[in-house]
Amino acid sequence: MLIGIVIFGTCAYYFVEKMPLFEAFYMTMITISTLGYAEILLLSPAGRDLTIIIIILGITVGAITIGLLVNAFIEGELLKMAGNMIFNPMPSETLEAGDVIVVIGKKEDLKRMNAVM
Repeated sequence: MLIGIVIFGTCAYYFVEKMPLFEAFYMTMITISTLGYAEILLLSPAGRDLTIIIIILGITVGAITIGLLVNAFIEGELLKMAGNMIFNPMPSETLEAGDVIVVIGKKEDLKRMNAVM
C-alpha cells in the first residue's frame, strides 16, 4: 500500500504541479513521512489539496501497519510467519523430581509437551 501511495503522490505532483519527477518523488516522501521539511515549490490550491490527501493516506497506512504488527505480535502470528515455534522438549528421563519447567506458548504447545512427558 505504501508503494502505491508513493507512486500516486509522485505522479500527482508531476502532473498537477508540473514538478520534475525526482522533485515530485521527494515531495511525496517528505509528505508521507510527515517530516514536512519544506515545500520545494510553492503549491497551488490543487497541490495543497493533494498534499492533504497524501498526508491522510500516509498516516492511515502507517496506523494500519502498526496495528497489524501489534495484533500479530500479541497473537503470536509473528512467530508463525518466521516459522513455527521450535519445539524441542527435554527427554523426560533427564528430568528429576523438583525440576521446574517453564512453558511459553499456546495451549497446543502444552498439549504436545504433555504427550511427550
